[in-house]
Amino acid sequence: MNILRRFYKDYLKLSKGILRLIIAGVFFIISACGGEFLFIQEVAAYNREKINLLSVGMSKSEVLTWMGTKTIAPSNSSLIITNPYRTSTFQGKDKINFEVLFYYTDFIDYEVKNKSLTPIIIKDDKVVGWGWTFLNDNVVKYEIDIE
Repeated sequence: MNILRRFYKDYLKLSKGILRLIIAGVFFIISACGGEFLFIQEVAAYNREKINLLSVGMSKSEVLTWMGTKTIAPSNSSLIITNPYRTSTFQGKDKINFEVLFYYTDFIDYEVKNKSLTPIIIKDDKVVGWGWTFLNDNVVKYEIDIE
């Protein structure tokens, strides 16, 4: 009876391991194929998930590699989404330069508006933060002219 229990436990461990390999393989194949998006909502969700895994201190090139630089044309929209959707450079007091990469992260009525985008703020080639609250706080702190 102990041999059967041990065999069953080993079988379960093996089955879980094989299942994990299959799931990892499926995700690898999807990402290797470029992860074509059928819906614009998927593009927004994908970018949101990627932004949630950013770290302060990442270089701009690491961000671009992580987020991707593809142009995406979802089948359910006439919108063309580029990653980043747009970029801007601003100068604050003491000639401090900031670059802001804007990524499409929120589906709003098949239009791209500022509130559809999430800014990633880069200073001295390093991520210092992201999100509108962070950007607005730094506009005041560094007296950034955004006009």
